[in-house]
Amino acid sequence: MGILSVTQLNRYMSFKIKEDEKLRGMMIKGEISNFSHHVSTGNFYFTLKDETAAVKAVMFANFSKNLKFEPEDGLEVIALASVGMYEKEGVYQLYVTDIQPCGEGVQNLARRRLMERLEAMGVFAPERKCGLPSFPEKIGVITSKTGAVLQDIIPVLTRRYPLCTLNVYPSPVQGGGAAAEISGALARACSDGNDVLILARGGGSAEDLSAFNTEEVALAVFNSGVPVISAVGHETDYTAADFAADRRAPTPSAAAELVSADALQISGHLDYCEEKLRENFTALLGAKYNRVLALEVGLKSPANLAEIYSEKINALTGRLCAAALRKCGDCERLLGENALRLEALNPLRVLSRGYSIAYKDGAPVTNSEQLTPGETLTLKFSIGEARAKIISATWK
Repeated sequence: MGILSVTQLNRYMSFKIKEDEKLRGMMIKGEISNFSHHVSTGNFYFTLKDETAAVKAVMFANFSKNLKFEPEDGLEVIALASVGMYEKEGVYQLYVTDIQPCGEGVQNLARRRLMERLEAMGVFAPERKCGLPSFPEKIGVITSKTGAVLQDIIPVLTRRYPLCTLNVYPSPVQGGGAAAEISGALARACSDGNDVLILARGGGSAEDLSAFNTEEVALAVFNSGVPVISAVGHETDYTAADFAADRRAPTPSAAAELVSADALQISGHLDYCEEKLRENFTALLGAKYNRVLALEVGLKSPANLAEIYSEKINALTGRLCAAALRKCGDCERLLGENALRLEALNPLRVLSRGYSIAYKDGAPVTNSEQLTPGETLTLKFSIGEARAKIISATWK
């Protein structure tokens, strides 16, 4: 054999693998790892492994688009594949045409992913659930018109709560298009002014209940704006609609009991309310009567009122007189102080010590420059006056 290039070798090995019919259409079981979905091409790339070995795999878009689920790391599957050589890197790999989950069916896997998605959206959050009305006037039921659900609900409401109005919104509960029909019926029931809704169907297989395990129905329940009770399937059956609803009932008849107060309970409650009303009215009436009596006594005894007001007047008069005396004393003391200040400033008191004041034309003389020899002045003493003539005046 001559010398081969790497390309020739890989091409030869690829040809030999394709020749082997045993390497075509094999069923291979393993765990997915390193999963990658190339959105632009639609191809899946991953590794299929077991406890001791691993092999690369690729699933092209013309096959991957037919899967009812998207693979993920850690998922154990059975892959329908053929072995081929990737000549560029000189490794063999699996070319997968179909994948089926092991242990967990496609429906269960899809349901689990739906529940995870709805939970992440807050559809199942307890704080976003509504309470049920105590005495609903209108109750809407979304169910099949041919099923036995209505025969379970109607007798319970007739017996326990005949005061309500029951509105039925027929809808297919299984089969193709059931999810859209259920969502539409929920929307109609909400727009009709019902106080509470019951979404119900009888038991069945997982396939029968699949319409209630859809994002469309779960969101319709969540966004209803009216409290919803879900009664789907048997007691052990749980659907996405159950978790999205405000309350879950194990059976349709149990749902009817949840929305209806028992007639005997209502009667007992009314009796209790009537008794409390009588007690409160009697107590209020007694209080008002005592008030009237007190006013009547006051009207019949004006002397008592006069005495009370006379005492108040005397007390106020005493307080007024005391305040007036205090005010007068304060004024008298202030007047005396001001008189002493004025007396101290009186210029006439200086004259008593031997001084006099000279007046010229009725005005005091304060400077010798005001005087002219020969002028006549008036001298004022502490006692009496005298006339004086200026002989000379010095200005120094």
